[in-house]
Amino acid sequence: MKAVLTTIAISTTLLIAGCDPHQQTFNEPEGVIQPVKLFTIDHNLSVKKRTFPGKVASTKKVDIAFRVSGQLINFYKTAGSTLKKGELIAQLDDRDARNTLADRQARFDIAKLQFERSDKLYAKQLTSRVEYDTAKAQLTSAKAALELAKSNLSYHQVFAPYDGTIASINADNFQVIGMNQPVITFQKADQLDVKIQVPEYLAKYLNSEQKIQSVVTFASLPEQQFAISLREYATEVTPGTQSFEVTYTLTPPANTTILPGMSAEVYLALIEPQTTEVIVPIQAVSTDDHTGESLVWKYDPLTSVVNPIPIKIGEITKDGIQVYGDLAHGDKIVSAGITQLTPNLKVKPLVWKRGV
Repeated sequence: MKAVLTTIAISTTLLIAGCDPHQQTFNEPEGVIQPVKLFTIDHNLSVKKRTFPGKVASTKKVDIAFRVSGQLINFYKTAGSTLKKGELIAQLDDRDARNTLADRQARFDIAKLQFERSDKLYAKQLTSRVEYDTAKAQLTSAKAALELAKSNLSYHQVFAPYDGTIASINADNFQVIGMNQPVITFQKADQLDVKIQVPEYLAKYLNSEQKIQSVVTFASLPEQQFAISLREYATEVTPGTQSFEVTYTLTPPANTTILPGMSAEVYLALIEPQTTEVIVPIQAVSTDDHTGESLVWKYDPLTSVVNPIPIKIGEITKDGIQVYGDLAHGDKIVSAGITQLTPNLKVKPLVWKRGV
């Protein structure tokens, strides 16, 4: 009986000791480093994309005309022909001009002979100064008339002013052409313009340091995009609109047909680097109990410790919450379990493994 009572007393003592609330039964072993889930700061680029209808135009275009009137007798090229600078395009009937040139050449030859005779006589003092000066003036006049006749004859032909393409022909053979009447539209072949109308809210970015990426597509080549570069832009609104004309330059790739007058779609992407605000997970933000200040916990990969960084709160988005503070691109912050963190606490990044 005494042995039984002793056993009950010992059991009761052990039970009471096991129920002591001050006794820590599950102590975390010393040296265990707390794992944390990290989030990497990314200063994303804010890209505003816009699409504008455009029209292809020639970068360089000129209407070619004869500087004299006459009957058109030869078109050596056709519309669409590609020419090198200086190639002959068309010609007027130049028979009258050639006759005039022959007459001016004869007059010049006579004046030259008369002057040479007068010059020799004047050197021997066998003629007067007046006769000498008259012969000299007649030679000068005949020479000017001859040069004018040569120029007039050259005006009966037109040539390619630069490497390019004949866009259109506005006259027919044997038609009488007036002086300075445009007969050919000639354009540069290796460069084209794409013109669009840009609204005023976007026009302010054209002369800024912000980068605008721009590409163009065409209905005939729907699956291809071509890089274009800004050439010029108007600083006055287009009459009847609140938009500004902007011109981009395109170098047509080989084996493609892009012609002036074609419709185009221009895609502009305005890139604005976000230098102060970032989006972080909502659960990464905490509040200091003493100051009420918003915080995130920044991880130092060199020391593996975390410390609080004060921030200011912005708007809540579908991707998280906007915060402003001393956070650089690539910084890592704790995104879960922040209530258990203390300054200078050593942690280790939580690595997720497949199946865990």
